[in-house]
Amino acid sequence: MDGKRYFKTGDIVFQDKNGNYHITGRKDDMVKYHGQRVELGEIESLLMKIDGVKQCKVLMKNNDQEDFLVAFYTSSREFKAKELTDNLRKKMPAYMIPGVFKKLDEMPLNSSNKIDRKKLMEMEVLFDGSDYVEPDTDLEKYLCDSFAKVLGAGKFSVTGNFFEYGGTSLSVSRLLSHLEEDGYTVAYGDVNNNPSPRELAAFIENSENAVKIPPMNRDRYPLTKTQLGIYLEGITGGSKETYTTQYMMEAEVGVDENSLVEAVNKLFEAHPALKYKIQCGTDNLPYMVMVPDEKIEVPVFEGRSDDRITFANSYMPVVNILDNLLFNFAVYKTEKCCYLLLKSHLIATDGTSLSLLISDLNRALKGTELVGEDCWIQQIGMYEKALIDSGAHDKAAEYYKKLFEKMDSLDSLMGDLNRPLTPGVSQNYRYEPGTLETVTVKEFCDRYQITESSFFMGAMAILLGKYLYSDRVSFSTVYNGRSLPAMNNTIGTLIKRIPVYGDLSDNTDVITFLTAMSKQVFSNMSNDIYSFDEVLKQCPVNEDVELIYQGDLFTDNMGKAGGEQLLKSDSYFMEQYHTGMVTGCMSIQLFATGGLYNMTIEYRNERFSEEWIRNFADHLFIIANQLLSCKKIGDIVMMSDIEKTQIDAFNNTSYQMKFVPVHDQIAAFASTTPDKKAVICRGKTLTFKELDLLSDIVASKLLEKGISKNVPVGVLLERSVYAYVVENGILKAGGAFVPFIPEYPDERINFCMLDASIPLLVTSEEVRKRVRA
Repeated sequence: MDGKRYFKTGDIVFQDKNGNYHITGRKDDMVKYHGQRVELGEIESLLMKIDGVKQCKVLMKNNDQEDFLVAFYTSSREFKAKELTDNLRKKMPAYMIPGVFKKLDEMPLNSSNKIDRKKLMEMEVLFDGSDYVEPDTDLEKYLCDSFAKVLGAGKFSVTGNFFEYGGTSLSVSRLLSHLEEDGYTVAYGDVNNNPSPRELAAFIENSENAVKIPPMNRDRYPLTKTQLGIYLEGITGGSKETYTTQYMMEAEVGVDENSLVEAVNKLFEAHPALKYKIQCGTDNLPYMVMVPDEKIEVPVFEGRSDDRITFANSYMPVVNILDNLLFNFAVYKTEKCCYLLLKSHLIATDGTSLSLLISDLNRALKGTELVGEDCWIQQIGMYEKALIDSGAHDKAAEYYKKLFEKMDSLDSLMGDLNRPLTPGVSQNYRYEPGTLETVTVKEFCDRYQITESSFFMGAMAILLGKYLYSDRVSFSTVYNGRSLPAMNNTIGTLIKRIPVYGDLSDNTDVITFLTAMSKQVFSNMSNDIYSFDEVLKQCPVNEDVELIYQGDLFTDNMGKAGGEQLLKSDSYFMEQYHTGMVTGCMSIQLFATGGLYNMTIEYRNERFSEEWIRNFADHLFIIANQLLSCKKIGDIVMMSDIEKTQIDAFNNTSYQMKFVPVHDQIAAFASTTPDKKAVICRGKTLTFKELDLLSDIVASKLLEKGISKNVPVGVLLERSVYAYVVENGILKAGGAFVPFIPEYPDERINFCMLDASIPLLVTSEEVRKRVRA
């Protein structure tokens, strides 16, 4: 082809920066099994680490009913299948463990001396599904089928663990939605605590005591735990702009101001939960009251498109928390298009709520039916109280205590300024490296059933471990707080801040580390009834760093659920959004825009300079990139290409020196400093002049004996100044000296002389009498 010869081997290779090729596996070693992408080579590498296994090959076969994995192996001892299974179970998900282990006397090889896959595939192997346990009841069968459907498995054992077979927070959401459609109300935490079909069936069958969402039948409704925390922060810090949130949406050309005003009114009609106010009773405790008759005003302003940010900052600088509607809309009409601005309060809306609002505004603009809430924000506070009364709060407290039991210290992230912290002061830094593609990370996460959020949580844990020189770290993250399917469309602030624990004490493989991180984050979400502030008081959690994975939430994709986007989020406005306050030392928001990951860091400018923050951000992306290629977390380094160049330059200590043979150096010293001592041995000395002259005599005698360039000469002398004279003389004659110690056995000296073809041995009369070599 094109005058060149090409070979299609099926090997997967990559080329490094030096042009070298590295084989990482084979294309046919990647299979899809039980809905998961499985790298057969990974299973083989772990099998080979078991003491006694000599060779192995893992293949996927089919028995006309289902696919199954079989491990062919040779070994120096006998193994029971359970021993091999138990060993692998400690290091990989259950769905990757072969269902059959077949011992061979020898591995079949092909003409290239490689394992013959074809012959292995032709071997008869029986798979009886011994790990599969049949369901006993209709509910168990229904749940087995549901688990299999969500996870893409052929069938699911009633005792199988949802998470061991690739379940993530995303697949749990799909499972809950599926169950909700069939009338089963199950929460995140219920699946986390009952991960098998049999356990979950028992939970559902006894669900008469399960906590349910209370009805709307009160005059006053309690704030959620999240809302109450924001309220207390607000009254402590005053009614400042910090707690006022603003979102700007851009309308398509042709969507005029009247259409936007009408869409807002339709929004309030479809979402009665938006019409509420927060009031404070005589006991100073806040509560929500519904105000269904409150009139909605949507003022229209005119200006230039380039001035929209200035307008947004000047319109309604503060949304007061008490006795006011918390959703305030305005239209900004420009020469380019119309913008719809929402001014709200942090206590009333979060990112998920915004996406829901924009989706319904798009439906209103198109004249389609809006999607209301199944659960109002006013019901969530009551639901949380019922959870606490059920004992879930106490269980969550024990969970976090166990999670952090091995972390006995709390190290602060030190910056380069280290000034006293000033409340309410922060800086924003926008970082767009252009080095990490979303499609690459998404494919990696899909392949190993890891959420993108957990991928970056793992990167942050490793980064903090390197910055803090610690093998156990902690930080925090935020999730949308919608733990029940009924809450998926709830408009309100449900976001929960949860802690994250990173255990770097073992040099585990990257996939195992990220899988554990993914499971932990989901478990933390399932125990969110125990607030972050409560965790801080009981556990060594570092609140210096908060990492929030926004993905494509705050981008032009926001509100896409409403179909055609006649109104979309102004992504520039959102990505530049700056609260002016961070809880700890820095808050990082990760975005996926334009096919690349980027982020905004809001940080305390008394502790960190912009250069320090830029380096920190750069290191996070370097580690994230290495997670995609490194096998072990211990292989990951955080040096940038610039830093590597600096290190290489620092270590480049080579210096060009002219080579001068030692006998020529001695001659030079004899010329410049003839009387300076050159050799001292056993009380006798020689000057450089004496050493040089005596060496000339020896060299002359050697030349007479036929010694010339590269001819070896043996030296068998006692340690004395004359040993140095002889060695220097040999060098002057062009030869090479081979020293012997008189204490060597005669046979050894004789062997060395013969083996090295040494024609001449220089010795003394005294030594010669003792040696007969």
